[in-house]
Amino acid sequence: STIEVGMNKGSQRKDRKSSSGGNTAAKGKRCRADSTDTTDSSTNGAGSGPPTKVCIKRGGGMKRLRSTFILDALQKADLPVLDSYHNHEVPLSRVHLLNTLIKLADRELVYLINWAKHVPGYTDLSLSGQVHLIECCWMELLLLNCAFRSMEHEGKRLVFAPDFLLDRHLWDVMGMSEILEQVSAVSEQMVHNVVTKEELLLLQATILVNAEVRRLS
Repeated sequence: STIEVGMNKGSQRKDRKSSSGGNTAAKGKRCRADSTDTTDSSTNGAGSGPPTKVCIKRGGGMKRLRSTFILDALQKADLPVLDSYHNHEVPLSRVHLLNTLIKLADRELVYLINWAKHVPGYTDLSLSGQVHLIECCWMELLLLNCAFRSMEHEGKRLVFAPDFLLDRHLWDVMGMSEILEQVSAVSEQMVHNVVTKEELLLLQATILVNAEVRRLS
């Protein structure tokens, strides 16, 4: 089972004309094709006015309802921002920095698994299927969140936790400069596109449900 990502677009647009005697036909208002249909209705009896146009909400309303449902589900288990408890009194070294990062990722992974269960359709999968999706994309999801938290720094530093901000020179110390440069680039693109929290949640869900196309080697 996967998240539905589209709705049927629109109903057919109907233009109708009404005429009386020698008068010119009056043009009716059109309803939006992707969200409404149009029907004629009039009251019975002499002297009644011209038919009125009734707009019936269809695709657009359902699409908004579906989007709201998905966002509400994702926000119920939004990933928290955890402290790293990094010991800043210890001299910086590759081992010390990586040790902090690994411990932080272990704790974040617990919340990530709980969050995934709120993605519509995820728990319909077998247990092995759920595990497979998490295995395929957990690091990508954690780094995506790091990129989002780092937007205010415009690619100059990465915010792994409120107490664990890493400047560029520390990326080399950790031996992770190549991958962290990519995370920084993603963060800069988020700034450029003014990515919102709601968009981040939907992007996370998209990554999760598409993870099976990138099998672990």
